[in-house]
Amino acid sequence: MKNKIIFILGRIASVFGTQIYNFVFALFVLYTTGSALNFAITLILETIPRILLGPVAGIAADRWNRKIVIVGSDFISALLLIISYVFLSVTGNNLWLVFLLTFFLNAINTVFDVTMTASLNSLFGHNGMQQICAINEGITSMVTLISPVLGAVLFSFTDFKVFILFNGISFLLSAILELMFDFSTSKEISCSKNSFLNELSESFTYIKKEKIIFVLYCSAIFINIFYSLGATVSFPVIITNYLKMTEVQYGILETISSIGMLASSAVFGIYQPKKKYSVIIISLMLEATSIFLISLPMLLTGEIPWFSVYCAILFLLGVSVTSVNINVRILMQQIIPDHMKGKVLGTLSSFCLSVSPIIILVGSIYIDNNNPYILVAVCGTAFIILSLILRHNKYFKEM
Repeated sequence: MKNKIIFILGRIASVFGTQIYNFVFALFVLYTTGSALNFAITLILETIPRILLGPVAGIAADRWNRKIVIVGSDFISALLLIISYVFLSVTGNNLWLVFLLTFFLNAINTVFDVTMTASLNSLFGHNGMQQICAINEGITSMVTLISPVLGAVLFSFTDFKVFILFNGISFLLSAILELMFDFSTSKEISCSKNSFLNELSESFTYIKKEKIIFVLYCSAIFINIFYSLGATVSFPVIITNYLKMTEVQYGILETISSIGMLASSAVFGIYQPKKKYSVIIISLMLEATSIFLISLPMLLTGEIPWFSVYCAILFLLGVSVTSVNINVRILMQQIIPDHMKGKVLGTLSSFCLSVSPIIILVGSIYIDNNNPYILVAVCGTAFIILSLILRHNKYFKEM
């Protein structure tokens, strides 16, 4: 119970600061430059550290004291943000300096995320995994529910530097809380004497051997491509540049998506499906359909209340994404041995995101010169086809 309370309070503190920072940073770039390419750079800065450092972070999580890694990551993030706030207060806002700050924050956060995920079973036990995964998604959803509207309103009259300071304080609070984590019930992770390359090879061998994980994460590469192009890059541009919605409307739409995530988290916090195959397939189909529906303004004409339509689409997208995340994460925790969780999860994270930066960059260049609705429709259709293929995959049916 102690670990659960600390986890909840720490996650609320760090996620709240990070969500507001990320949302306002995206708005800052989009409304300052008006360029989909510059907006895409912010997304690439989130993925490149995860691709490069995922395996390293995973091996570190298996070799080192996980509590020290978790607490140290948040303390370093807090220090970096507070120093950046002081520097920007003296020199003024500098877009490229903020890009650099965001890159390093995501690098540190990669180490934190992989280590925390690898520690969940040790902190909460096998029987508590369903609930803690749902709570984790619920916290993210609840904070994401509040932060877009709050961030959009504050962005209209508050300097961007304030959000940097706020995020630094939130990381500091999170680190202080994490100092009280009790790892005494967990088994010590033995310090491996294998080389980095040997451990990396070991994780790839394990992924290849476990067919369910292999199929799931090969599929995740394509899912990330379709979601990145169809929703992450295209949707903000459609809302701001084509439909001419305001910052507040954009924030409300993001909040509606979070309501869907929160609803999905609440359901899976109570309901524990024994056969995850059906739940994941249905959720993937719903996610794919929601992405396709983002292209509706290209297909329909006339006086249509697009803001209301997108509220419904974003709600469905939030429900489906969270449903997939919760059930896949529980599956990973159940299958992967504890002494390998860090390196396998870190490698899988890099594996899934490996093509994202190039795809996002190419997609943003396309959107800067072409109608984004076509790209969204193609991605949604391809996603639906992939979901139908997975429905008949023999390894997927074993889940």
